[in-house]
Amino acid sequence: MSVSRFLLMILIIVAIGGCGSFPEPDPETDAGTHSEPVTAEPEPTTEDCNWSQKRGIAELMEVRNGTGLFHFHPDSIPVTQGIDPDWSVGDEFKAVLETPEPPGCADKRLTRIRPLAPTD
Repeated sequence: MSVSRFLLMILIIVAIGGCGSFPEPDPETDAGTHSEPVTAEPEPTTEDCNWSQKRGIAELMEVRNGTGLFHFHPDSIPVTQGIDPDWSVGDEFKAVLETPEPPGCADKRLTRIRPLAPTD
């Protein structure tokens, strides 16, 4: 093989190899660049939640340190919240259960709690 053919083949190989794409460095893993620190998303507040409401009966099941454990019916959903000192275990109340959406946005809560009267 002559020198001119050899040089021509080298030139063609270099030209073809030079047309290939080189991978660009990943900006997250490139040690030479500095990126902004990643911050966690802020915790949602109760104002950020959407609330669904369901009417039912809340039965006071347990009292501890001014906090009551209610079972909300239908579905016997447990809800814990502050209570009136006059309330006793076994008392039943008309109530509205508010459930946050998305779940975990806030705690379930009972609103419009009203003692259940014998005529209700």
